[in-house]
Amino acid sequence: MKPGGTLILSTPFGEGKGKPCGSPFHVHQMTKTEFMSMFDDFESSEFYFQRGALIEPVATAQLEHYPLGIVIAKKRS
Repeated sequence: MKPGGTLILSTPFGEGKGKPCGSPFHVHQMTKTEFMSMFDDFESSEFYFQRGALIEPVATAQLEHYPLGIVIAKKRS
């Protein structure tokens, strides 16, 4: 990724790295904490949770369970 570039990424949540998951499309599925900690070194990052068509910022999320996470992260220049 270029310096100053923007990454938009989504992922399903699961039991965590190294733990089996039931999806044939994923080697493992990260926990919410694992996913969010991957972007500590980025200049900025905005996190969202998704359930079906509903996408909410993490800070104002209302539901108890969201199966997907989304990040918009900007790499340092």
